[in-house]
Amino acid sequence: MQPTRDILLKTVIIVLMLTSFFPSVHGLIYPYASAPNGYYFYPLPNDTTGASMWLADVYKYYEAKKLRTDSIKSSLTSDMRWGVDSMLIRQVPGFGFLPSSSHAPQLSTLLSESYNIFSRASNFKSSVKRVRPCRRFREATFGVESAYSSSFRPGGSSEYSFPSSHASASWGIALTLMCVNPWKADTIINRGLAHSQSRVIGGVHWQSDVDAGKILCTANYARIFSYDSLLNLIDIARSQTLVELGRTEYPSFESLFANDDTLSLLTQRLSGPYDMSTPVGSCDMAVLTDKMSKCTSSVVTAANNQIDLSTTHILSCFSSQVGKTITSESHPAIYSLVDMHLRMCRKMCEQMQDRYDKPLPYDILHMQPLTNEALSTLYTDSYPSLHSALGWTASLVLMMMRPSNQNAILKQGVAFGENRVATGCSWPSDVEMGRLVASIAFGYVTSCREYTDMVRAALAEINSQ
Repeated sequence: MQPTRDILLKTVIIVLMLTSFFPSVHGLIYPYASAPNGYYFYPLPNDTTGASMWLADVYKYYEAKKLRTDSIKSSLTSDMRWGVDSMLIRQVPGFGFLPSSSHAPQLSTLLSESYNIFSRASNFKSSVKRVRPCRRFREATFGVESAYSSSFRPGGSSEYSFPSSHASASWGIALTLMCVNPWKADTIINRGLAHSQSRVIGGVHWQSDVDAGKILCTANYARIFSYDSLLNLIDIARSQTLVELGRTEYPSFESLFANDDTLSLLTQRLSGPYDMSTPVGSCDMAVLTDKMSKCTSSVVTAANNQIDLSTTHILSCFSSQVGKTITSESHPAIYSLVDMHLRMCRKMCEQMQDRYDKPLPYDILHMQPLTNEALSTLYTDSYPSLHSALGWTASLVLMMMRPSNQNAILKQGVAFGENRVATGCSWPSDVEMGRLVASIAFGYVTSCREYTDMVRAALAEINSQ
């Protein structure tokens, strides 16, 4: 019996030593099994849920093929390489330096660990079983990957397509780099967008694969802030980055919020709304009318309950998923954190709405939405959907606070957008773009000076009650 106890004791000591000296080994900083699972909260890919949505992806695939030229082939080839080092090299010109053991070593550790976390945002591919476009159409890819490689064939390690692992990993790297270098936020985000889009141009992913990869990755990015070990690592990484960049401190939230030029730049390279006369625009309309025809009374009830976009009311919509009602009186630290994120997201969405001035569905279809909203009270601009963006934002913060209920909370955040389509208040593409803008806004807020301290206060508050 004594030898057995000795072995157990030695095992515990070894594990503790590994945790102390090699925290990134095998996900000891962040238990990978605890990551959010998009299979339980994110909409299924287009070719499994309806012909109209599927056709939109097909049209986008052929549009992306038109971008294949010799001048961009080398760029695509580089983007298709897998691995944190390859993704970082492409970010260096905009970011400023290459994190390494000699330059911001804790940032290098954070990026390596985060890369493994973000890659797992797509760990439910085998449950969805979506076939890649190059295999479905039996067409050659454009880049270093081959449609006929063993990994893409049935039973291969990369057989399935949804969601995109490359998009998840590269987007997570971009969010992390933006967290430590907000002064280059627009450049960093643009590189992340370009890397994701290369997967569509190369023919290895559908557009909705990479769109989902970015959104799901943002949930994994938010989840790392639940861990005190990672909060500490982020603080040290930020301090080391300041030294490398020759700066003294990070900007406050209010200074980030007041910088209209940077906020506008963060969304400048996002695609604009589809012309309703185009094939993709017609698919948007077909999906909307199809979902409205199938809308149930329970969806209408939920949509009516989500009309009010004040911070207090949005938080009340998550009471059952969180397990308690968060108010400014009962949970001031959590309320302040959520409100800060919602303010940033709202401002960025409204900037885009002013830029594009896209009509709402009822303006084009001359119909009454299924919600109780009077036409005069609906927002006059549709793209992106503010409901979708704010609902997703709130779910990200609340999931950080209550990780045991993360999939239910995130599902409720997704529903804020899905319900708007089903009731005829937003186009499907409005909702998709709303979540992407929310993801960018979320990442930008995490770069403010006071962020990790606010997260610690909010976690302490919810854990003490």
